[in-house]
Amino acid sequence: MASVEIAVHDGTIQCVPSIATRLEDVRARLEAAGITVANAANKHRAVIQLCGTPSGNYHVFSIDEADWRKNEIMLSSAGFALWGDGAAPRSSATAFAAPTGGGAIPWPWGGNTLGGDAPFPLGISKPAPGAPGLEALVGMKLRVIFDGDMITMEHLPNRFNIALARDSGKIVHTWFG
Repeated sequence: MASVEIAVHDGTIQCVPSIATRLEDVRARLEAAGITVANAANKHRAVIQLCGTPSGNYHVFSIDEADWRKNEIMLSSAGFALWGDGAAPRSSATAFAAPTGGGAIPWPWGGNTLGGDAPFPLGISKPAPGAPGLEALVGMKLRVIFDGDMITMEHLPNRFNIALARDSGKIVHTWFG
């Protein structure tokens, strides 16, 4: 009997006091739905550090592959996804569509199993009042470069800089100035 690992985000948000869903509670919901859980563990995936966005904390469950295939639509709509190959499940059933015409979206969440190189659904998490988040970037100047490119050295406090890896297009460094 082949097994697969499935995972769901634990609900925690970076820089915001939040209560994670309990591994035992999620396991009980799976078993109540008739899905046998062979093993359960809390695992972490690296994510960009940005207040107001989901953490990299996930509940991971080993289940029978037949249970996954039979319940995939229900589990996917509840935020579960296959775990493995360096892919992290989404923390919501909503995702950005990849652009038409090819090319990866230059965010660090490429390669997920639920949409190719679609980025993590940032729209699902709103910063708590007073917590800095993406909204803090609205109105700022933006400079996007490839890591290692020559740049001017003037310091502009209202400019946000993003350096991308030339080979993958993923963010490798950010800074203000």
